[in-house]
Amino acid sequence: MGVNPVYGVMTADAKRAFVLNQGDGTVSVINAQTNRLDTVPVSLTNPTNPTNPIQLCIAPACASPATVNPLWADFAPVRNEVVVANAGDGVNPGSLSIISIPLCSATAQTGNPNCDLNNPVDAIGFGTVVATVPVGVNPVMVGVLQDTTNSRAYVINKGNTSLPCAAPTAAVTAATTTCSVSVINLNTNTVIATIPLPLSLSPNASTPANNGHPNYIAVTSGTPTGKVYVVSPDSNFMTVIRTDTDAIDTTVPLQGGGVSVRVTQP
Repeated sequence: MGVNPVYGVMTADAKRAFVLNQGDGTVSVINAQTNRLDTVPVSLTNPTNPTNPIQLCIAPACASPATVNPLWADFAPVRNEVVVANAGDGVNPGSLSIISIPLCSATAQTGNPNCDLNNPVDAIGFGTVVATVPVGVNPVMVGVLQDTTNSRAYVINKGNTSLPCAAPTAAVTAATTTCSVSVINLNTNTVIATIPLPLSLSPNASTPANNGHPNYIAVTSGTPTGKVYVVSPDSNFMTVIRTDTDAIDTTVPLQGGGVSVRVTQP
C-alpha cells in the first residue's frame, strides 16, 4: 500500500481492487485472484513505475503528491475506467482523476495466447491517467451514471468547511464558499455543468436559511431519466437532480441532517 490508505473499491468481476492512498496521492492495485499487488504495465503517466501504485500527481499541473488527497472512487465499467475524487487542500478546487483499467479479454485472446480469461493480465493502457479534470472546492465523493455508455460522473463539492455555503444565486465572497455538484462528461472528460445546491430552511431564527455542505451522493440510471440524490449533514432536505437535464428536479424534506443516501438497483 501507499501512505495513509483511506478507501477501496473492487471491480464487479472481483478481479481487481483499488486502494486510494491519501498520504501520497496514489492508487494501489490488487490482483484479487492472487491477493498480491498487481503488475501494472508502464504507461505514459507512470513511465518509471511499472508496478504499483498508480501516481495521480501528473506534472506539470500537479507539483506535489501530498496535495492530491484522493478519498473516493467509482467505476465506469462500460468504459473500463475508474474515476477518483481528489479533495485537494479543501480550500482550492480539487480534481477528478480518470484512470484506464482494461484487462485482456476474449477479443484479445485470439492473438494473445497468454491471455488467461480465468486470471487475465492487464491490457495495454491499464493504469494510465487519461485525464485530470478540475472540479469544485473540496470534492468528497463521486458517482458514475450507469447508463449504456457511462456517459457522466457527478462529483459533490463540499466547499471550505470553515465557511458557510453561498446561496445559489449569490456571488461567492471571502466569507462564503461554493457548495455544488460538478457534472463531468466522460466522453470529453470535461465539466459540462456546475449545479449549486439550494438553501435549506432552518427552524433556528438566527439562521433562517442554511445551505448545507454536501457529503454523500447516490446516482441511478432510469427511464425517462436517471436521478442524482445529494444530502448534507447541515441541511434538512435531500436534493434530487435529473440526469437528462442536469438540473435540480426537487427537494425532499428530511427529519434531520442527511448523512448518507442509497438507492436500489434500477
